Amino acid sequence: MVEYRMKFRSMAYAAALLASGVSAALSHSNQPKLVAPLDKGDNYNVDEMLAKESQLTVNNAFFFVKVDSPDGQSKTVISNNVPFIPDHVCYGWIVHLAGEDRLVKFTEIYTSSSAPEFWSGEDDPYGAQETSADRKSTRTEKFITTYKGWIENSWCVDKGDPLGPHKMEVHVDGQHVKTFDFQMVKKEVFQAMELQ
Repeated sequence: MVEYRMKFRSMAYAAALLASGVSAALSHSNQPKLVAPLDKGDNYNVDEMLAKESQLTVNNAFFFVKVDSPDGQSKTVISNNVPFIPDHVCYGWIVHLAGEDRLVKFTEIYTSSSAPEFWSGEDDPYGAQETSADRKSTRTEKFITTYKGWIENSWCVDKGDPLGPHKMEVHVDGQHVKTFDFQMVKKEVFQAMELQ
């Protein structure tokens, strides 16, 4: 399993457009937001700060699959079937939170049907992932600023990924948001499903 670090805003827009049935592309700024510096004596507990925003309201949450063809074209669909096409398929979740843009902490627990050959970041002691002892699951924790309410995380299919059932359990600021159950399927099975 390889974590996919795409440009969030473009995927968020693509997924939002797909969910709303709009096919036009939107342009947007990739400029980072400026944050005021902290005073030297300031002590902040991030978990306490996030807990102050006690109740989350989730407007939308869905699972997507992005398939890149050899000719450079790509197609993003809302599906719970991920085709096993290494280096050409990425998949993940996207969640829209109500309220103003803000810093949130998400936790994703990704459980695979069996241990893959490789988990992205499993050997990085400073990485955002923590892999279970049986290597069937990994826990990702990240702080991210919502963009027009959207947050997401995604992975790409790797040659050692197992077929079968998988799931991603998503928490934001300590609250369970959604569990996404999906299948890693052979390419032919995916194509047959998409044609129906």
